[in-house]
Amino acid sequence: MPSKEAVFNLSVILEQAGFDAKARRRIKLLRHTQKSLKEAYPDYIEYYQAEQKPSTFQNCDYVFSFIGEEGNSARFLGCY
Repeated sequence: MPSKEAVFNLSVILEQAGFDAKARRRIKLLRHTQKSLKEAYPDYIEYYQAEQKPSTFQNCDYVFSFIGEEGNSARFLGCY
């Protein structure tokens, strides 16, 4: 029997965690492609993200990082 992975709606999770609409506007979501990560820094996502332009993380309080998977699915990597 194939294993089923949990599917979550990030907006619902953030709301339940106490992030109101105003706070959610100051969150950046990064969706990396698997190809870009493998070519840049496999297993070193923090280093890869650190090389982004400073303006990438301007005007935000949190960065939620994901790696893209098939279709519009993505795997959560971390919150910074």
